[in-house]
Amino acid sequence: MRHAYDPDIIARSGVFVMLSHDGTARIERGFIRAEHEVPEAQAESDGHTIIDGDGIIIEAEVGSDPDGGSDAEAEEDGKSLSDLLIRDLSAHRTLALRLALGEQPDVALIAVTHTLVAQAFYQGMEAHCLEIRPTSTFLGGHADGVEDTAAAKALADRHAGWAADMPRDVDDLWDFIAALDPARIMALFAHCASLTVNAVKQPRERKPRAHETADRLAVALGLDMTAHWTPTVRS
Repeated sequence: MRHAYDPDIIARSGVFVMLSHDGTARIERGFIRAEHEVPEAQAESDGHTIIDGDGIIIEAEVGSDPDGGSDAEAEEDGKSLSDLLIRDLSAHRTLALRLALGEQPDVALIAVTHTLVAQAFYQGMEAHCLEIRPTSTFLGGHADGVEDTAAAKALADRHAGWAADMPRDVDDLWDFIAALDPARIMALFAHCASLTVNAVKQPRERKPRAHETADRLAVALGLDMTAHWTPTVRS
């Protein structure tokens, strides 16, 4: 037993023709524009027809059966596009987003801030689309008592202050950040960026360029360590 579509459906259907990475053509068939859909009043004559091996019509299937069923099963969870086509189209959309984002620094600032905030305050939610993965090294394992210092408390208080302002639902985060005035966005961006700093020098570790950069960062910030550290007998 095979399936054949009504001539009317064939007349209204279209195809997507795409070139693969190796230059070969791929054709995706059976797509109908929304404006070409037949109103429900006419849908009784649509659907596909089951034909036996001799070409004789056995049964015509329409949108619903006498028992109130539907042909939703044929829709494969309501998807109108194939997974392969969705991947192709989303790749082109990603490229377009990259080009556009690089031309709009104000939106780029919001996007990067959103990415950092989503991971700093909503762990495990995967709500960001920029592939920036910030990490924050735990310093307690490198210096005894460092987490109990005044600097650590000030940082924790600043983080808690921002956390109190965050929307409960991560889906509202983009609108929250976009609504901030420029100075507040920059302050939030700076806070999240600060959490990723790692200037710890490990024994036998060889990262001279990273430590040179940390030195330049300290100079740019005008860092005065006498405000954050006092020598003791043990140290």
